[in-house]
Amino acid sequence: MNFAEVQQARGKIIYSFISLEVMIKTIISLHYLKKIDNKFIFNILGSEQANFGFIRNALTEIIDKENSKKN
Repeated sequence: MNFAEVQQARGKIIYSFISLEVMIKTIISLHYLKKIDNKFIFNILGSEQANFGFIRNALTEIIDKENSKKN
């Protein structure tokens, strides 16, 4: 694999992870605000205080609530 191919592969991976991150933040916005609020997603969940652990915990709580509704 040459340098250009490596750069292209890295770009695809980064793009995929950014897309996944935005999807997760959208789920959080829909759950707590009952709407997609771009200001909330990018300004609050996108701030450095809303680190990976914070986002993970919020998503885990949403998943746990949904699973308990099914049981």
